Amino acid sequence: MSVGRPPSPEEQIAFLRSLQRLLNDGDFTSTYKYALLMALAELSVELGDDSGAPLDVPLRKIAEKFALYYWPQSAPFTATGIPGETVILSQNLGKQAAIVGHLVELRVVAPTWSLARQHPQWQRTITLIARTVRDMPVKYLQNVDKTVNPFLFEPFKGGGSVRLHSGVACNLRSYQGFVQQLVRAGWLNHVRGNGRNAPALGRATDLEVFMFGTRRAALGSLVLPLSTIQDGKCFFCSGRCGADSAVDHFIPWSRYPRDNALNFVLAHASCNNDKRDLLAAPAHLERWLERNERFGAGLREEAQTAGFLTDDELATPIARWAYTQALRMKSSAWVRRGVIEPMDPSVIALFPGDLSEIAEVDDEIGLLIFHNPVPDTID
Repeated sequence: MSVGRPPSPEEQIAFLRSLQRLLNDGDFTSTYKYALLMALAELSVELGDDSGAPLDVPLRKIAEKFALYYWPQSAPFTATGIPGETVILSQNLGKQAAIVGHLVELRVVAPTWSLARQHPQWQRTITLIARTVRDMPVKYLQNVDKTVNPFLFEPFKGGGSVRLHSGVACNLRSYQGFVQQLVRAGWLNHVRGNGRNAPALGRATDLEVFMFGTRRAALGSLVLPLSTIQDGKCFFCSGRCGADSAVDHFIPWSRYPRDNALNFVLAHASCNNDKRDLLAAPAHLERWLERNERFGAGLREEAQTAGFLTDDELATPIARWAYTQALRMKSSAWVRRGVIEPMDPSVIALFPGDLSEIAEVDDEIGLLIFHNPVPDTID
């Protein structure tokens, strides 16, 4: 079993410099490398911890992330209000990316995300995507200026997983929001700069929502089930929900940009706008955890029908990670409109698990050091 230590400040800076050099000077002939960086960052949150130990990331898990990212982009795009040819956006400077082709083929028999994941062809599609991931971005991701800088993982030599170096998963967890912003900006610019996309893009302003976001109209399908669970009240202030209410993310989208069903709550626009990108206070977190325990199955079914991601087992680990990061950065917690308070370290006790294995808080520097051992392999 491999054991590590959290990276030092100097090692963190070196990691960020290597990442910046990769994004600035790496050879990006397709968007696959952006997708791989995004997948490794998210899977470090979902599978890793803050011990600094190496992390084995299964290729099939990466392939599932690729399917999630490219699914909306495998549908035809036309810029809103701009006459032009409707096309499936090209993700490659040459012929269309193979992964997009696999998903286009799957869309023929399963036109929605929820149907696709339940279709018999799903596992075959993931296998094909995993092979492409193995042979392309995993092999070439760390090539910079005709040399290899293996700062993320050693050059891949086969097997069913990629092993991140000591400290890499910890860094990706710590700087996940920063990595997401850099990668999404690079991905967006790559698609915009591809001349084959010009007929559909024009001067489109809605491309980022198409590629990475969820349109408000889609979230509207969850208003009724959430209202039923919440007895028609705002999740945060318990006031009666009306026309000014909307479906929003309990763990803010800016902190973890993924539409997981159990992360949704119904809230007044005024409460949500005041909360902005802050994490909710412990009392709200406790109610959210209890709600998911009681009503998670029903909410999952409703969200699955609407085509949303419904990986129930990820909701709590992602929330724990988000609150851990907030404590590390000494962030404030949102209590109610106009009221915030320092994040209380005891918030970690609300999460299930043995506290001796969850975290040790150093009150002097506010640093959380996780002691969960990382297994050599993850099934």
